[in-house]
Amino acid sequence: MTWQTVDFEELARDGLFDHASGLAPNVSPAIVWRAPDRIRVLLHQGDLTLPGLAFDTNSFIDPTADMIIVDGNLTIAGDLDVEQWDVGTPGYLLVTGDLAATNIFLTQQFELMVRGDLRVSGVVLGQEGSTGRLRCTGTLAAPVTVMADFPLHTGGAQGALFAQIRQGEAEPSHWTITTPTTTPILVEEDDNGQAWLLRLPDGLAQEDIATDEQAATCSILTPAALADYTGMGGPLSLKQLLRQHGPTAFRR
Repeated sequence: MTWQTVDFEELARDGLFDHASGLAPNVSPAIVWRAPDRIRVLLHQGDLTLPGLAFDTNSFIDPTADMIIVDGNLTIAGDLDVEQWDVGTPGYLLVTGDLAATNIFLTQQFELMVRGDLRVSGVVLGQEGSTGRLRCTGTLAAPVTVMADFPLHTGGAQGALFAQIRQGEAEPSHWTITTPTTTPILVEEDDNGQAWLLRLPDGLAQEDIATDEQAATCSILTPAALADYTGMGGPLSLKQLLRQHGPTAFRR
């Protein structure tokens, strides 16, 4: 596995990473990083297979890099997990070909951009997005995709898609889910900071949900999954639950 650290300006000049490609950062790196140092890119040229990709534990990740580009197809035998992403690690991952993974967990300001197709055998979860997003110019194919306050732009989607579509708190284009069909959900946090993914039946308003028991009846998670969830007294966080139960955690 050969990586090189290059300047963003070099890649822009070569046309590998620019707006003309149809896939560029939501926020220009030149605006985000106003430091005197150049924007650094960790680049892998050619197809790449990894056992997993977690941005807080992978030793190959150069902490001085601002973004990662795989110029080819990326296959991850395990999970792509950026839940532990923080300032000081790369904030962008661009795959110029296809991306395949078991599960994908995205959060905060992280941007995942795939020029080809995105294939996931388990679950895609995006939550607590601010300037982050998931963008796929091809087809996103996953048994279950959950965008809980995390923007998604894709050329098409296969599988169940649950999405919280926010209104009035950001530019509409930033939060638009560009897939043919979605199931709208509400994302609520209880007093302990646990997220509830809710689908309200007709005639029931958000303010009618006053207890954990009521929330459980409206959850998009199955009773078996809820029994393991921290919010219901179980041992597993939402990510741990999805990793263990996979697509079977969801009511369809």
